[in-house]
Amino acid sequence: IDVTLKWSRNIYAETMLRSMAATPTEKSVAGGLAVLEETLNDWGIFREYFLARDGSGLSRYDYLSADALAWLLTQIWMDPEHTELFRSTLPVFGVNGNVANRLKDTPANGRIWAKTGSMSQVRSLSGYVMTADGEPLVFAFIVNGFRVPGREINAAIDKALLRLVQFQHS
Repeated sequence: IDVTLKWSRNIYAETMLRSMAATPTEKSVAGGLAVLEETLNDWGIFREYFLARDGSGLSRYDYLSADALAWLLTQIWMDPEHTELFRSTLPVFGVNGNVANRLKDTPANGRIWAKTGSMSQVRSLSGYVMTADGEPLVFAFIVNGFRVPGREINAAIDKALLRLVQFQHS
C-alpha cells in the first residue's frame, strides 16, 4: 500500500483491487469492486458519489466526487484503528513520494499527507493538512477539463494548501 500510494504504482492498485474479493475464487475486478462498493456504502458513500471501473482510477469511466473523498478521509481519520496506519502510507509534501519536491522549504513542509491523481486534463489531490495551530483538516481537490498546463493547476492547489497550513484561529 505504501508504494502504491507514495509512488502511484497503478499496477499495484489493480492487484490490490483483485485481492479484496471476498473469496479466492472471486479474485477478479468484479469481485474487488463488489467489496469496494459494499465497504463504501457501509461508510455512507453511496453510488451517486462514485463509480469505480478499475483499481487505479485510470479508467475514463471512473467517477468520484470531492465530497466522497472528503467523507472517506474523514471516516478513516475518525477510526483510531486506521488513522495513523493509513496516514503513514500517504506521500508527505516536501518529504517523500511523488510530492517530495512540492512546497519544500515552506511552512507546509511535512504538514500535508496526500494522494495525487493525474491523467490528461485531470488533476486531483486529497488528504490531510495539519494547520499551524495543530488542527487536522481534510481536503479534496478535483480539477477536470482545464486548458492550461497541469503545473499551473498544481501551483494553484499548492497555494490553497499553503493557506490551509497557515490557518490560525483568531
